[in-house]
Amino acid sequence: MDWQIFLLGLIQGIGEIFPISSSAHLRIAESFLLPSVSPTFLLALNAFLHVGSLLALLLFFRKSLVLWVIHTLLWVKNPARSPLMGAREFFHVLVASVPTVLIGLGMKLGGISALPLDTLSVLLGMNGVLLLSLAGLGGGQRRMFWLPALILGVAQGFLTLPGLSRSGGMFFVALMLGFSRKDSLRYAFLLGIPGILGASLLSLPDLIQGLPELNLSWLSLGLALFLTFFTSFQALIFLNDVFAPKMIQKNGVWCLMVASFTLMFGLKGMG
Repeated sequence: MDWQIFLLGLIQGIGEIFPISSSAHLRIAESFLLPSVSPTFLLALNAFLHVGSLLALLLFFRKSLVLWVIHTLLWVKNPARSPLMGAREFFHVLVASVPTVLIGLGMKLGGISALPLDTLSVLLGMNGVLLLSLAGLGGGQRRMFWLPALILGVAQGFLTLPGLSRSGGMFFVALMLGFSRKDSLRYAFLLGIPGILGASLLSLPDLIQGLPELNLSWLSLGLALFLTFFTSFQALIFLNDVFAPKMIQKNGVWCLMVASFTLMFGLKGMG
């Protein structure tokens, strides 16, 4: 059973940074690797693996996070002065996180996070079309303030749908709002940190309850988490290359191919 979990860790690590929807690829892989495992446990396992990607994001953006803390503390100490860049960015992340958490929690309670495989494949295909249209967008020079942050937070909430890429969708929305490609890429990942953390914490009880089902040790889960962290961090190093127009087009074609294969396989199985 261990090698299946390790493979899922690699898939999560790549899929979280590349705009190909890690949730869709995990669900598709799990339908082959772990077909008899309960959906509740698989959702918890996926959320746990997301922690590896979260740790990679924290390490990659560590300088920005330190500035959040320092500049926010300076502003709290002297609120009469205008907040510095790190404090403003932290405030924007908090503003974006509110609708993201509310929408994501509503989807979880409504069971939308456990979509059928054919529906998930359709959404993955839509993600592929989105990526193909994204390659030609150039962006602008908009500065961040509370309203775009709120819009991005709402968008991120709906982008938690399995099959849609959170990073790719956020990059698209930020470009449409007029941000530069560099800033759009930055916000696509920075704004995801609180959401990933919240989803992982909410799913922790289900993960602990389901461990006996697979006879997994915490050591195996820890190794899978490290694989997720390592692959996510390596992908982040090549972040600009990952979101270059030609690479985005390739990611879009990949999503369409995987979605078509999954739909064909499902339809064949129904016949």
